[in-house]
Amino acid sequence: MFTGLIEDTAEVLDVILNDDGAVLKVKKPEAFDDLERGHSICINGACLTLVNDDFSKSKTLAFDLGAETLKVTNHSNLKAGDSVHLERAMKMGSRLHGHMVTGHVDEVCEVLEVKKVEGECLNIKIRVKKHPEYIWSKGSIVVRGVSLTLNEVSDDTFEVCLIPETLLKTNLNTLKTGDKVNIEYDFMAKGAIRAGLINKDKR
Repeated sequence: MFTGLIEDTAEVLDVILNDDGAVLKVKKPEAFDDLERGHSICINGACLTLVNDDFSKSKTLAFDLGAETLKVTNHSNLKAGDSVHLERAMKMGSRLHGHMVTGHVDEVCEVLEVKKVEGECLNIKIRVKKHPEYIWSKGSIVVRGVSLTLNEVSDDTFEVCLIPETLLKTNLNTLKTGDKVNIEYDFMAKGAIRAGLINKDKR
């Protein structure tokens, strides 16, 4: 589990396609010195498993991307030089400053509009395709692994406002119209609607 608060950004070093999927290699942040093979790291909103054999000596984080990961995320579009968000798995007993994030991407969505608003903030408008019933005003959403609060919501779009602190610590300030981003809906909302506890038509 994750919180949606990005710990660091890092450079993609290589993406190696193979018959089974791909291998993603990312530059290891200096603070990520407590990891072992098999640990989970959230990369741009997707939970991936560290597969380094020589992690203690390596300056690289390596991950195997299976066919399903490539299918449901936009990781297949990553290339050397790109910047990605990183978050290590949440420690039990720590403060939860974002919201509960699984790292399981629900869909890839399109950025419709990026505009600057007062107070040096950015307003981002995004279109959803598969599950608009999972979004409502003041709910939670994960965009590229970042926990955000939904502001304006329509039948198939939502808007989030990125404050200066978020823009400073993430790469969301590089978003532009037409970009595709990994989205994870609030998993508790998904469960509540699935169980019939919330009427999906009344958001």
